[in-house]
Amino acid sequence: MLTLDDFPPGWTATDEAVEPPAESPCKQIRQAEAAVNAHVNGPIFVEGQTVEIEQAVYIYASEDAAESHFAALATGSVRACSAEYIADRLAENVSTAEFKEETTSELAVAPVGSESAAFRVTIPYTSEFFDGEVVVDAVLVRVGRGLFLLTTLREVGPPDDEQRNKLVAVAAQRLDREFE
Repeated sequence: MLTLDDFPPGWTATDEAVEPPAESPCKQIRQAEAAVNAHVNGPIFVEGQTVEIEQAVYIYASEDAAESHFAALATGSVRACSAEYIADRLAENVSTAEFKEETTSELAVAPVGSESAAFRVTIPYTSEFFDGEVVVDAVLVRVGRGLFLLTTLREVGPPDDEQRNKLVAVAAQRLDREFE
């Protein structure tokens, strides 16, 4: 998993791990979570007040189980369900902005681990002071019988794809070492 030392200067880490929602609205996510042997959420990493990175590792009993759940999680239906869930949470928690229709797109990521997939959710908004968009990137990497999930939320400015790819590569290498 990532540590604060993996980030450039200016980043901070929370002391607590990410608390997932009680139950995901996405069936494939619920099934993947129910099948894990071990699950760890890492600390939240923050840059200023506009960028947040979360991470989680899921370990399965076998490589076949990890492959099966990776395939289910890398689908367009999970992408659409996740995008809707993110947009709904933003609308519930941010009353000072009006959120528009979310869009999703696949992201190209450098080949890491046994297999990887990524997508981006973009949610435009308007507020009293300015218009903008919230961008959420989700990268899923399978290494052996483990899955690593990195989620980046950026409220202002373009996403830093190079930094995201470096962090994913570091995490994949660490997970690979755990299974050697």
